[in-house]
Amino acid sequence: MQRLWREKGLQRPTPRKQKRARPAEGSVRPHQVWAMDVQFDATADGRRLKFLNVIDEDSRLCQAIRLGRRCKARDVVAVLEKLIRLYPAPAFIRSDNGPEFIAHALRRWSESSGTGTA
Repeated sequence: MQRLWREKGLQRPTPRKQKRARPAEGSVRPHQVWAMDVQFDATADGRRLKFLNVIDEDSRLCQAIRLGRRCKARDVVAVLEKLIRLYPAPAFIRSDNGPEFIAHALRRWSESSGTGTA
């Protein structure tokens, strides 16, 4: 096999080293970092459902699940305000860059509550 490869001028590709993923900075105590995400599903008749999930990264407790047909920034702010009445405010909130998480309403709420984004 090696002779055939040599005759055709072929070489085995050199393996590339993969970069190690850095672990994300996590929390060291409960209610330090909350993670938010929106997940999608559909009903039997094809209508879309959106789930807003808020999870404490240290204890892995689900702080809130909001179910609705839509999930706008003001809906996210309303859920976070309810959570802060029940639990201490987190130091940071981690989320992806979805439209409901990068809106001005959520940014203003974050600044007024003293909660940073991670």
